[in-house]
Amino acid sequence: MATNTITVIGSLNYDVVTTSTRIPQAGETIAATNFETHNGGKGSNQALACAKLRADRAATTVRLVGCVGADTFGDNIKAFLTQNGVDVGSVRTIGGGISTGVATILVDAASGQNRILVYPGANGAITETDITQALSGSSSGVVVLQNEIPIKLVEHAIRTASASGSNTIVYNPSPINADFDISLYRHVSCLLVNSIEAAAIVAHEPELAQLITRDDDAEQALAAIGLIARYLGLPRYIIITLGAQGCVYLDNSPGASDNKPVHVAAKKPANPIIDTTGAGDTFLGGITAQLAEGNDLSHAVNVALSASAIAITRNGAGDSIPDYSELAL
Repeated sequence: MATNTITVIGSLNYDVVTTSTRIPQAGETIAATNFETHNGGKGSNQALACAKLRADRAATTVRLVGCVGADTFGDNIKAFLTQNGVDVGSVRTIGGGISTGVATILVDAASGQNRILVYPGANGAITETDITQALSGSSSGVVVLQNEIPIKLVEHAIRTASASGSNTIVYNPSPINADFDISLYRHVSCLLVNSIEAAAIVAHEPELAQLITRDDDAEQALAAIGLIARYLGLPRYIIITLGAQGCVYLDNSPGASDNKPVHVAAKKPANPIIDTTGAGDTFLGGITAQLAEGNDLSHAVNVALSASAIAITRNGAGDSIPDYSELAL
């Protein structure tokens, strides 16, 4: 019987992916080389990653809170999540002609880099009641949040989850929303950002913002991470992901033996890089699943980097996430 619960609150999208030899410029039309559809959305992807990257599936339940439209896209996403061990009992189907969220993704075949345009659809229909009901009756667990639902509901979820004092809150503020109440960071147990997001959340503080001026720069991230953590009042963990440079993390929890930032290099992919779309969500799932199982942050980072190195060699976001058994640890 499961003893741990991971509750992911967030978006569910259907991904429409077009690959070409390069990304077209404004006003330009070029021939695509491939077209695919995938199950996606940051909430859905992260719930899937948490479920697939559990070392002990029987000990941890993963559930998703969100909304889909009354359409084939929504049905497909829910069925896919259920098949992969995610509880979708708290995913509500919205009528009234509101469609499931859709992400249009352009992938550069040469580099694997992507450009994404998101239509939120039913993701905007989630309510405070949905969140409160999902979190009520559970005094402890891990709650995962991102910014593909209305920001006021993200704030409500953090306040609700932190009220018991025993929930672990993992927050990935992507896409960045300048309206987020910065005082709520003090309730976030684990903040996970890339280097662009790290600079953006302190952009109104020039002395901090100027510390990160180059994307995926490990030296800058090492110098800035502690200052960002103190400024935001983060009680435990902060991780800055750096793409091909791996990540920098800081364990600021009271029991940590060394509160110094650590840089961990990325794992070398065993196969060519195809699509980086789901790498960040895969990384978060690895971190969250391992923290929920009681492992320390260094182990969680190792799992997350190993999983991401596999995900970028596969097409799609949710479809690219590996199982824990596939990892070389």
